[in-house]
Amino acid sequence: MQKNHSPRIVLAAAAVAGLVSLSASAADRLNAAQLKDMFSDKTVSAINHNDGDKPQATYFSADGKMIQKTASGEKKQGSWRVDGKGQQCITWSGADEICSVVVSRGDGTYQRLVGDKATVTIQKMRKGNLLDE
Repeated sequence: MQKNHSPRIVLAAAAVAGLVSLSASAADRLNAAQLKDMFSDKTVSAINHNDGDKPQATYFSADGKMIQKTASGEKKQGSWRVDGKGQQCITWSGADEICSVVVSRGDGTYQRLVGDKATVTIQKMRKGNLLDE
């Protein structure tokens, strides 16, 4: 009588798929040098998932300062840096610093992840401060 090993094969395949998935997402994560290059002196158009999926535009100066124009037209100021773990850290005036990883979605857009939660989807990046255009 032959034993049926199909449940073991299915479990092994699932484990391998999980490992492939983990390594793919690690490959999509931007490193410190990529973050500095990608954000320095750029205006970023994004969707803020923490604010009801509203659009926002943020200028990241090369010297670590930030200005954001919200969907309502308000401007707020803050600072940004890249930490030793390769995370982008943002501090808005009067708030605590929040660090996140940035991952490529493979379609020209990026997501900022705090833990495993997508907080922002970056749609477009353009050189210079274009907030008043």
